Amino acid sequence: MEARATAAAGDAAACTRAMAAAETEFVRSRPEEDPEWIGYFDACEFTDELAHCHRDLGRAAAARTHAEECLRLSTGDDYARSRSFSHIVRVAAVLAQNELDEAAALGTAVLPLVERTASARVRGCLDSLVRRFTAHSAHPAVREFLDRSVPVVGRLPIRRGQ
Repeated sequence: MEARATAAAGDAAACTRAMAAAETEFVRSRPEEDPEWIGYFDACEFTDELAHCHRDLGRAAAARTHAEECLRLSTGDDYARSRSFSHIVRVAAVLAQNELDEAAALGTAVLPLVERTASARVRGCLDSLVRRFTAHSAHPAVREFLDRSVPVVGRLPIRRGQ
């Protein structure tokens, strides 16, 4: 959580230190000895946290790598909400790499996941993602994604004339 907070604050050095310390502790952890309340925190959750940190620091390639690793590790319905976050981070990373067609396709694929999740936090993350897309609204694939996002986010964040 320290890494996430420092990433959100834009402190790359502090975030990098916190991620390194977290990785050291995570590798040393013994899940069978952990308290029950932290039982959900596995390799998938850890890589998702790293993906969020890198996204917040503007490190698109690293964010994408970690988000994709989290998605590879996650299976089953137990991870539906976490997978939604990871998908959104991956889409944001692809968008930051200026891969507009791929980002729009991945964004469109995540819409049904968000609808099924019924999580206000996931919907808030989708809303933030949609806002990131608006800078590219002239691109046809992005425009299509933005139009398809309306039923999920409840409005189009830009005017039609833009």
